[in-house]
Amino acid sequence: MKRFAACLYLVIAGCASVSMSPGTIHDPSDAAVELPDLDVDAASSDLAQPCSADVDCAGSSLGKFCAAAACVTCVSRADDCAIGRYCVNASHSCELGCKGSSDCAGTGGALTCDTGTHQCVGCVADSDCQAGTVCQGQACVPGCNAAHACDTKRSCCSGQCADLQADAAHCGACSNACDTVHSVGAGCAGGSCTYTGCSDRYADCSAAASDTDGCETSATTTAHCGTCGACTTGGIVTTASCVVPQTGNPGCAYTCSCSTGADSTASTCDGQRCSYTCAVGRADCNGSAGSDTDGCECPTAASTAQGTAGCCPSGCQTTHADGFGDAFFDCAQSGTYNATEAFAAAAAAVNIAGTASDGWHCGSGTSVGTGVCKQGATSCACWIYSSTGTIAATGHARYNTTSNGCFCAGAVDPAWN
Repeated sequence: MKRFAACLYLVIAGCASVSMSPGTIHDPSDAAVELPDLDVDAASSDLAQPCSADVDCAGSSLGKFCAAAACVTCVSRADDCAIGRYCVNASHSCELGCKGSSDCAGTGGALTCDTGTHQCVGCVADSDCQAGTVCQGQACVPGCNAAHACDTKRSCCSGQCADLQADAAHCGACSNACDTVHSVGAGCAGGSCTYTGCSDRYADCSAAASDTDGCETSATTTAHCGTCGACTTGGIVTTASCVVPQTGNPGCAYTCSCSTGADSTASTCDGQRCSYTCAVGRADCNGSAGSDTDGCECPTAASTAQGTAGCCPSGCQTTHADGFGDAFFDCAQSGTYNATEAFAAAAAAVNIAGTASDGWHCGSGTSVGTGVCKQGATSCACWIYSSTGTIAATGHARYNTTSNGCFCAGAVDPAWN
């Protein structure tokens, strides 16, 4: 540097003291110039300033940092270039580019500074991304890893965040996938799999949490036929089998100890109760009670003006006699005597003309009979339903055909009900 300054001084001095005229040849000795005694360090002070620390460069026009024993404009170790510029260490100059993420603020989106290329990018490391996202190709994308977790509501499963309470692919635990092979409408609620149904011929027979196996059971055997549960024998069932149709769900078939009498033409069994197709004139009145092994136990063939025999809640209707060859049917037991039953008997006597009415009495004092009488123009029939004292007429009927006079029955008269 000192040599350069001296040479520069010689050039300047020579130019100032030597003059040549056109066409004149001068002796080279004429151009000699006596050099003054120069202070070389003073001449080079503006071109370089030696230093050993930043403090030596305070006030220097060359810069406030010391690098390679010279004062320079910037150094990367303490980069204070303006926003949008960074220090190039080789030239100690501020160039366009980012030196930190603060230089990327306001450039659109959540950006960070890639200090390798000094460009603003989406990310350079997973730590630049929010929970549940990782850095790939300088952009934050959904994902997770051991060092960069998911948000508090989700867990990291094979590099992706999953809600173990609601994700059917990770239900209750990572990789606990709910069944979609034999199950329909798989979902996850509260960490357990849910299903809207099963494929044909499959059933969900082990639904304990978290039920990832779904409809795991083949429902085509007697152990599980059409649904969960076996086609069992015992009780009225003598044999059981599983019938598998070509389409649709299978079902149990049973052979049971059902009635095989003439009162029915066919019988079936569901494993708990017999069912019948009744013969004409018969009815199965207790079909909804118990196992119903007695078939069509009630007769219905008898029919009068009162109607046809049928069923009562407890079984067959009772067949009652009116005392004169006709019958009536109801749910009262035989031997029930009251005005209602007496009116029913009078109605059943279709061959006796007249109108029935209550309140007929016979006897006197403590011996009285009460009944319903059916009085016509030329006859009268009475059904006694109550008697006291010496008149023992309850349950007897008397039919007077010689006149329309109504008489109290006696023990020798026909019985009714």
